[in-house]
Amino acid sequence: MKKIAKAMSLCLSASLLTVINPNVAHAANLENDTAVAGISVALNNYYATSLSPELDILEFLKPLVGENVQKAVKEAMETTQAQTEESTEASSEADTKKAEGNKAKAADESSEAVKNNYKSVYSKVAIAQVAGYVNVRNVPNTESEESIIGKIYNNCAATILETVDGEDGKWYKIQSGSLTGYIKASLFVTGDEAESIAKSVGVITAKVTAPALRLRQEASLEAEVLTQLSLDSEYKVLGEEADFVKIQVGDMIGYVFNECVELEVNFEEAISLEEEAAGLEEIAELQRNANSANKVYLQAMQEGRYADAGSAVEYVAELQGNVAKKALALHKVEMEEDANVRREEALRLAQEAYAKIGQTATPDAPTQPQTTAPAVETAPAATQPQTTAPVAQTTPAATQPQTTAPVVETTPAPTQPQTTAPVQTNGDVRSRIVSEAMNWVGKCNYSYGANNLTVGGAVDCSAFTSTIYSRVAGVSIPRTSGSQAAAGRTVSFDQLQPGDLVFYSGGGRINHVAIYIGNGKIVHAANPAVGIIISDLNYKAPTTAVSFL
Repeated sequence: MKKIAKAMSLCLSASLLTVINPNVAHAANLENDTAVAGISVALNNYYATSLSPELDILEFLKPLVGENVQKAVKEAMETTQAQTEESTEASSEADTKKAEGNKAKAADESSEAVKNNYKSVYSKVAIAQVAGYVNVRNVPNTESEESIIGKIYNNCAATILETVDGEDGKWYKIQSGSLTGYIKASLFVTGDEAESIAKSVGVITAKVTAPALRLRQEASLEAEVLTQLSLDSEYKVLGEEADFVKIQVGDMIGYVFNECVELEVNFEEAISLEEEAAGLEEIAELQRNANSANKVYLQAMQEGRYADAGSAVEYVAELQGNVAKKALALHKVEMEEDANVRREEALRLAQEAYAKIGQTATPDAPTQPQTTAPAVETAPAATQPQTTAPVAQTTPAATQPQTTAPVVETTPAPTQPQTTAPVQTNGDVRSRIVSEAMNWVGKCNYSYGANNLTVGGAVDCSAFTSTIYSRVAGVSIPRTSGSQAAAGRTVSFDQLQPGDLVFYSGGGRINHVAIYIGNGKIVHAANPAVGIIISDLNYKAPTTAVSFL
């Protein structure tokens, strides 16, 4: 997480605040509770901001001292004040103007210094403005794939070390995260442009710079104090109001004086190929553990051990939550969304299991967990088409996974394929598409942009669908999911037939495609963690469906 400290657009420096409004600096010192040593700081500021500090202090101390003491001190202070006024009047008008001019100049210089410092910070910051990500390379050109050392995603930031001439123009040598490498300058913004989007793409935090800083209920020095914040603690900034910063502290939301905090803008940074690979392996391990826990859940449901089942599927939910977090850190949006859907489903099943405690298991009980099929399908056992076994266990056809039962279940006349030639031909093509697609479950990997449907090879979602259609039906369809959705004949979800294509969206556009296999299921090249799997049609809300048959 890259940090840009002292974001001057949000929090001016102490020197500038004092020039603009000296009472602000005074108030800042009174907003934190300190030991006796702090009194000298507060009083020094008070003397600097009051035209008659001694009289003001005496007024404050009246209730605490006797009348004689008040009188003596007042007389002494009035004498001193008179002498001071005489001395001031004796000053020449030219000296006065000179002093005022120097003060104004100092204020201007201080303000300009702050602005220049702020701009200089962003002149060395590059923020990616791309669709997806851009590669970080060890040389300033794209001649070799071997030069790629990592990725920097949209809105992530890097520190510019130097600007160099490279392929097709200017490149930046940058440092971001653990990477030091080269990026093409035209894909990044810096300086004023970076500053203008910093608040919207970064996460702003406030670091407490004063001991025992008061968190107030409203943006006022008179507002109720909710609690006190310790030195160097950090909190998320929610906004600003006057001289206060609105922050979140646990389940409380309050205001702190902006002079007593240092604001930082935090950006996501680049990730190396090694870090990405390690992260994906962590996700795969979490999915394997989730699969094991899901098996325990299924077995416990069959045996009527509903408390054990609920506990097991709650663990599935926890693991899927961890998957979502790690996927977010790796900028794997689809993977994160999928994990969150599975987590919610697992939590729902846990509630259902706990609700059954005290009931006797029935023959129908094992069929209920079929809604968690995606969790089971993440297991290494996904290399076999029997990934829907939890459903099949309740039917005689369970031992014959290659009969393409889902197709039979949705075909109007499965026992009479010879009724008419057109129906037979279309149904046969659909059946073979589904059979071939299911045959690749667990056998081929997922890689974005890949198009190699072989055992141990890799494809992405649209390469999987286009290859299956070409091999089985001899139908050529576009390469990308968006193009496939546009080229096919739209069908309603209640009219879906096995072999039709179902599409899903993310970020406002179609970005995923799957093959419908019947019985509310799809087969698809899902993500790098699980490869080709079978999932529920509604594992996330589908956008549209089309047919090429």
